[in-house]
Amino acid sequence: MSKIEFRNVSFSYEADNKAVNILDGLNFKVEEGEFACLIGPSGCGKSTLVSLLLGLQFPTKGEILINDKPVTGPDVNRGMVFQHYSLFPWLTAKKNIMFGIKEAGILKNRKEIAKRAEEYLELVGLADSADKYPHELSGGMQQRVALARAFAMDTDILLMDEPFGAIDPQKRIELQELSIELCKKRGEKKTVVFITHDIDEALVLADKVYFMEPHKIRTEVNVGLPADTPREELIRLNRYDQLRRELLDLFTEVKVRTA
Repeated sequence: MSKIEFRNVSFSYEADNKAVNILDGLNFKVEEGEFACLIGPSGCGKSTLVSLLLGLQFPTKGEILINDKPVTGPDVNRGMVFQHYSLFPWLTAKKNIMFGIKEAGILKNRKEIAKRAEEYLELVGLADSADKYPHELSGGMQQRVALARAFAMDTDILLMDEPFGAIDPQKRIELQELSIELCKKRGEKKTVVFITHDIDEALVLADKVYFMEPHKIRTEVNVGLPADTPREELIRLNRYDQLRRELLDLFTEVKVRTA
């Protein structure tokens, strides 16, 4: 049994009395503990796929299953880090994380919840910003708080829609490494669906890369790079270079619909 399964999923909406197809007959599986990256040109349906998986929208046809049960709406077993900052402006960084922990129901005691929030703020390098409000933080710092909240909730499934796009390159690398640590190396491996346009990011993070073209997944790539290899060594491997060229070639072949 797969952790996540899309069975013949289609999604469309009406515009000017015409149906606009976003996904068409999509079949897609993610195994338990797998870190799956979705990559492909803008407009091919990646964010829509994650929105359906989160339960914010519903398929026009087909069904989505988690643990062999249909998705009927949002659930605390799925954490989400959006592409754009999604913090509550009236809560401090620490209290934003505490809110997520409370919603996940993993702790009840307020002191324990506060301690866990502080621990994850420290992990993302924001221990000194616990009492700051979102408007007092840069965009990249706000996104790091959102990441800390998602990880602190300790959900079964983690959905991430280009979470590092607004973060500077050095901090981006640090957060990629933190994601690997938290999703793959601490106890049970998390099941992750991660959207990115960055080929290198996908190869560093993923167990499998799913390349999307308009309406569907075109191909599945088993990354198969050696675990626990330092990044500077990983990117110099022949296998890494081969996979990178393969994905670059796919980008040049796919023609994305225009608006």
